This record gives sequence, structure tokens and C-alpha cells, in this order.
Amino acid sequence: MQPYGSTTNGATSMRVLRGAILAIGLVLGTVLLVRGSVLIGGLIVASVVLRTLMFINMTRARSSGAPGRGGRRGRAGGSGPAFQRLTPGGIDAAARALTMSAADLRTQLTAGRSIADIATEHGVGSEQVVQAVTADASARLDQVVLAGRLASRRADRARSFVPIWANRLVHGGPARSAVS
Repeated sequence: MQPYGSTTNGATSMRVLRGAILAIGLVLGTVLLVRGSVLIGGLIVASVVLRTLMFINMTRARSSGAPGRGGRRGRAGGSGPAFQRLTPGGIDAAARALTMSAADLRTQLTAGRSIADIATEHGVGSEQVVQAVTADASARLDQVVLAGRLASRRADRARSFVPIWANRLVHGGPARSAVS
């Protein structure tokens, strides 16, 4: 599976098709303006400009990982860039719950083990680790809100996905890919 944002033949051909349609619309609108059909030509040119701005905003939203926007980055379940930034703290919280160093935990994760496997080996329940990671991530979200770097509404939305993300992190789901 290709990472989000990589160029594939389908994505490239879709961009080329969009560009061609916009160019044709711009040329058609300009020709109509020159020929005297100001209303129709103006509407076509205006719609092409608005559509172009929409594509630019859509591309920016996808590349910034804005929640709720298209693509893989903002999808529900917490595997987008914001959650990947939480991953190092989540690993630290998991290490504390397992009473081991974060460096040792990272080494074992890089070797392909899940946090749940390591928890079982240390006699700690995986749900206890999930709760510790969830509490740490929620506390970090609170700090970001207090620092004014995130609106509380957006933090509340992100907080609703934290348990899912923590569960995936501990059990070796998609959020674990940010470790290696």
C-alpha cells in the first residue's frame, strides 16, 4: 500500500484531468468574454477561479493532516500526523506502565513486537497500558490547549479518538508505524 501523498498513476492522471478541465474552462470563458458574452464568459471564468482555489485549499488540508479532511491523514481512528506526534509520549507512558525504559521499549518495538506482547511478558495487563497511554495523551492535549496552540473544540474531538489510537498503539495497529 502506497503512503498517502505519494504520486501514483491514478493520482497523477486525475490531477492532469482536473488541470485540463480547468484550462479548457478558462479558455472557453475568456473566448466568450472577448466575443461579447460577458455574463456567460464571466460566470465560467469565475467558476474556474473558484474551483482552482478549492483544489488548492483541498491540497493544503490534505498535506497538513487537518482532521476531517480527505485522504488517510484525517480519518477517524487516530492515525494521522497529530497522533503520530503523540506517539513518542505514548511510548514513554507505556514504558512507565511497564516499568521499563523508553529506549528498551523502542528497541523491542523496532524488533517487531507489540506493546501488548511486552506487557504480557512483564505481567502487566494490556488494558492497563492502554489506560496509561490514554491518560498521557489526554494530558498532553490539555497542555496544548492551555498553551493556546489548539482550540478546545478540536482538542475535544481529538480526545474522542485517543482511546482508539492508544489501543492501536498498544496492540500493534496502524499507529505503531510511527515508531519505526
